[in-house]
Parts: sequence; C-alpha cells; structure tokens
Amino acid sequence: MAKNPRKLELGPANIYLTTLPRASANIGESPYSSDGIYLQAVRPGAGFDAAGNAVDYSGNDVSFVYVDDGGLLADPQVPTVTVVGTAISVIIRSGVTTVDSVISALQNSPQASYLVTAARGLGADGTGVVNEASNDAYPDPVFLTGGDGAAERVDVGFLGDEVAYQVTTEAANLTGAQTGNVPQDKVVIGGMVKVIIPFKEITLDNFRRGVPSARVVTNSDGSKSRVDFAVAVGQSMRDTLTVKMEIIKIKGGFESPLPADKIVIPEISPAEGEVNFPFAPVTQRVIMTNWYAWPNQNTGRWAFMGDENP
Repeated sequence: MAKNPRKLELGPANIYLTTLPRASANIGESPYSSDGIYLQAVRPGAGFDAAGNAVDYSGNDVSFVYVDDGGLLADPQVPTVTVVGTAISVIIRSGVTTVDSVISALQNSPQASYLVTAARGLGADGTGVVNEASNDAYPDPVFLTGGDGAAERVDVGFLGDEVAYQVTTEAANLTGAQTGNVPQDKVVIGGMVKVIIPFKEITLDNFRRGVPSARVVTNSDGSKSRVDFAVAVGQSMRDTLTVKMEIIKIKGGFESPLPADKIVIPEISPAEGEVNFPFAPVTQRVIMTNWYAWPNQNTGRWAFMGDENP
C-alpha cells in the first residue's frame, strides 16, 4: 500500500475572529472630566432592537440625551431612563445627579442595557455631578460613532489541544411499501458545522467570546473592564453574535501560508449550552466553548478550505 509520509502532521492551530467595531461616545462636558460617562454599543454592526425592529448599530441610530426633571424626581439619585427605538433619554436633576447614578440607571434599564454599556469616563470617579450647562448631551442628543469603521481581526491567544472542526450531515431513509422499512435511498435533510475551541489564554474577552450571554464593559481608554453575564431573552444569536472565524494550521512553529491549511467560516457564533470555568489546583485551566456556523442564505455554504477564488 502506497504511503506518503509527507502528508503526516500534528494538529496545532491559531484562531482569529473578525468582527465589526462597537460604536461608542463620550458624554459630558468636554474635555470629559468629573462628569464624564462612556457609552459603548453592546452589539457591533447591524441588528435588531428590543422590539425586533431592524436597526443600524453602526453609530447612526443609537443616541443619548439628558432631560431636566424640573424638580419632579422623587430622588435625584434615581434618574429615569426612557428608550424609544434606539434613542436613550435620561431625566436628571442638573448639578445634583451623580455620574454613578446615571450609570446605575442605564444598567438597570432592560431597554438601555440592551443597546449600550455604560462606564465612567476619563477622569471621572463616579461622584461628580452631571451639569446640563456645557454638557454635549443637552439639549441635543449625542449619537454613538465608530461602529462603521474597518472590521477588527483578533487573535484569541493560546489554545488547548482539542480544537475540533466538525461537519455533520443528516439524512432520511426513503422506503417503498413493497420493501417495508428497507432503505432504497437516503436524502440529505440537514446538517451543521460545529467548532470546539478550548481557550487556554484566560482573558475577559475570551470569557465573552465563548458565552452567548456574556459581554464586556470597558471604560473609554480600556484601562478598566469587567465581564457581565446576563440572559437576554429573545436575542438573535445570528444577528448579534456572529463573527468571522479563521482556523490556521501551525507547521514548524509558524502559521502555514497554504490556503489548504486554513478553514474560513464566514458566519459563526458561540452556541447555547453550558460553559465550564474550572478551578483545578493541579491542572492548567481550559475553557471549552462550542460554536455553530450559519449557512449562507443564498448558497447554503458554511465554510471553506483552500483557494477562495480558484
């Protein structure tokens, strides 16, 4: 039997994810000191609002404005948040309501937190009060920007040993009454592409990447961040979590330049289910995550290997 030892190889790989940037805005009195708030869109690119309406999250549709309470708020440290479509309004008492109170109100609003994350701006410690005078979000709204920029390609870091790319095909039997349940043919009725990614580089971004219900909240310069876990019932995984994935083989310590050594999945998102975060005392931590690819609506293609345009 002929054998070709040159075709034998190990299986390490690097994984890259490409996504659109998240729109953002600094809110406050320029140069955004003690009263500054930093807003960032929860989802990049296009998607749907909480009511299921198609909207553009690239920065042109998400807006933020302050509204004077006229002395009507029962507690000025509990501002009122209203959301109409992708327009966010916060009713405050000028010179009294603090930055942290506004951030807390945005976080506690299901409609607002569906659209944006809120964090302290540069130089803000949360205790500063919001003044309408010279504030760029009063009386006119500020729109988030930057989400329509170039796509960002990110290396997810070191991986475990069991990166797996699985292709599943489902078929149904065709039978005739004359032959009972003996199959005469099988026809394809479905299938899927699944990728298993074991993250060994433990970062907040990797927690967020592998868990559909997670998101990262950062301040304006990225010096502080946290990951939130929250179930967004009704959220479309394809519309809000899809990224482009590239799985590139490593040969001799370097990424292979050969097209046949790269798997490209144009649309993939983390899958539903359990993700375990182990805390074993003697074993290196590995976070196993599952991902599902989405078929192209016109061609049904999930992924490809080799030359994209042969």
